This record gives sequence, C-alpha cells and structure tokens, in this order.
Amino acid sequence: MTMVHIRLRAPTNGGTRAGVGMVVFQPSARHTDDASVVLPDTFTVVLDEEGEATVDIQPTGPDWCWKTDEQVPYGSIRWFTVPDTAGTLEYAELTDVDPRTFKPGRNLAAWQAVTGDIKTMIDSMPRFLTGHGFPTIDGKPGDIYLDLDTMDLYTNNQERN
Repeated sequence: MTMVHIRLRAPTNGGTRAGVGMVVFQPSARHTDDASVVLPDTFTVVLDEEGEATVDIQPTGPDWCWKTDEQVPYGSIRWFTVPDTAGTLEYAELTDVDPRTFKPGRNLAAWQAVTGDIKTMIDSMPRFLTGHGFPTIDGKPGDIYLDLDTMDLYTNNQERN
C-alpha cells in the first residue's frame, strides 16, 4: 500500500483557503491483489478543515489506474498511477494518465470518449422539427414534425435499421 497526501486549496484575495468537501476514489477496472479480485467500487475520503487528507491506497498495476472525483467546488476528475513506495506521495505530484492506455497525459482520450458518448446520445434523441406542409424529410424514429400552416403534428414511428 502507498500513502498519498491530498491538499486541495481554492484561491482567495492574497492567498488560498482550504478546499471543503471530499475525494471519491475508484479503481478504473477490476484487478487482482494477491489471490483476491478487487472490484472497481468506490470509497470516500473527507478533507479536514485545512482541505487535507492522507489515504493509504493500493499501487496501480499495468492494466488499471486510480480515478478520483474531487467533490469540492471546482473539483476535477483525475485518472492517475500510484507507484509502490514506502514514503508518502503528494496527490498533486501523481502522474495523470489516459485511462484507456494508462500512458501519461491529461486525459484527452477520456474527454473525447465522454464527449463522443454525449454526441452519440444527442444524435439518437428524437427531434422536434417544423415546416410548411406535409413533412418531406426522412426523420429518425421518434421525431415530431409540426406543420406551421395547419398546426398538424406528425410523428415518425419507423424502426431504424
């Protein structure tokens, strides 16, 4: 296990103040620890009045990393590796990695994955369309069309292949 010291601060006029909240830790994937399977479940560490905490966590392996959700105002989500060491490491100095490749980086692939998922979700949602006269466009399942001349509503109930 490796000790990691967390210190979250927020800017103020002339300095900083303690970050108030907690940090949620989660392994990025299930993995083994000796003879056990470690599930990608979460645990929470509450920051003290100085915005600090020390956590004892498992060093990462070649096929997983840690994910944290800093539940403080303006907190971030990070994916990072933790080496196996006897000393205490600073959270701010841990190496951020791409959670898909585990290579050092500022999570560009993770951001692209999230935005890609959102785009896919939005593209699959039904639309509300308007026009004059009977609809002449091929819509997606669930689309609703309003004829602005007659105020008739049309829906596209076709199945998508």
